[in-house]
Amino acid sequence: MKIRKLCIFLGLGVLLMGCSGNENNIDLKITSEDKVTPTDTNLDYVDYGDNSNLNFKYDTTKWYRNDLKLHLPDPCIYEEDGIYYIYGTTDRTGAQTIDCYTTTDFTNYKIYQDVFKPKSNEWGQSSLFAPEIYKINGKYYMYFCAKNGKDGVNTGLMVATCDTPNGKFELYVGNDADGNLVDSTKGATIRDKFRPNIGILDQTLLIDGDDIYMYYSIYDSGIMQYIVGVKMKDPVTPDWETYKILLRPGSLTADDEFSKTLTWECYQNFKVAEGPQVTKTPEGKYMMSYSVNHYPDVYYSVCYAMSDTPLGTYVKPYDKNTDWSNLLFGYAGTKVGTVYEQWQGFMG
Repeated sequence: MKIRKLCIFLGLGVLLMGCSGNENNIDLKITSEDKVTPTDTNLDYVDYGDNSNLNFKYDTTKWYRNDLKLHLPDPCIYEEDGIYYIYGTTDRTGAQTIDCYTTTDFTNYKIYQDVFKPKSNEWGQSSLFAPEIYKINGKYYMYFCAKNGKDGVNTGLMVATCDTPNGKFELYVGNDADGNLVDSTKGATIRDKFRPNIGILDQTLLIDGDDIYMYYSIYDSGIMQYIVGVKMKDPVTPDWETYKILLRPGSLTADDEFSKTLTWECYQNFKVAEGPQVTKTPEGKYMMSYSVNHYPDVYYSVCYAMSDTPLGTYVKPYDKNTDWSNLLFGYAGTKVGTVYEQWQGFMG
């Protein structure tokens, strides 16, 4: 299987930091004093998006700021032959179509409007969120979430294909790996088999050699958003026998019965973990980044957990005396958290 890897970055910039990858040293036994939920954080919040609060000197050796506003939340970048293709939730059309930008220098851009636009008779007319692009066996696959907006059916996962990364994508129609007809024009390409009536959001793929894994957030309205994973038989067919809940907000692991051990991940009554990205480190570990707290919250941030395998136990770095012990990037306003796959200088 010939697959060109996706090149992804953080929604607000490239983050360089060291990670020890020492999740094997974490004690999974939670002592009784750790079960007490703190009532507050000792970290002060500063809105760095407000220029009046910029009380620090901008360090150009550490940070790069591009002031060009693309109005493209939930960004995804695909690189091929020195050209970067940028996709995202398209504010220009109120998330009813998907645009693509191209650049070679992240300063000058060209826009290709409506690289995907649903036909009037197709399902999925609204809320086209968080598109991602992958090249698999010479074809470009676009994954995104959508709903119809009229039939009351929750958000589902859509797949569209094209022969070029900036051409006109068409919804997938064909057989899956099990020989079943998949007609994405009449409904979601993929729904969660075990919770088909609940919306799914922020899908992403990990391509690990010849294996493909899919991760997404379950939107259990009024309770919590949590993250699941499944191995794929092909680009449109989940192997539901491998399905696993991988991460819950506030829990040290998905199996942790104490749901607010990491209280900074769940300040709101509606606990949120969404926007997963899984990246394989040079040491062969798997890092899942994800956003926590709801997007209007000032503590909307990107955290991370580590695992030995793509669908293994993801453990969050935890120190009972430290808040935000698994913080990767934050806080506030990063939307979907993603990681640029450039390891030199990133993982120490």
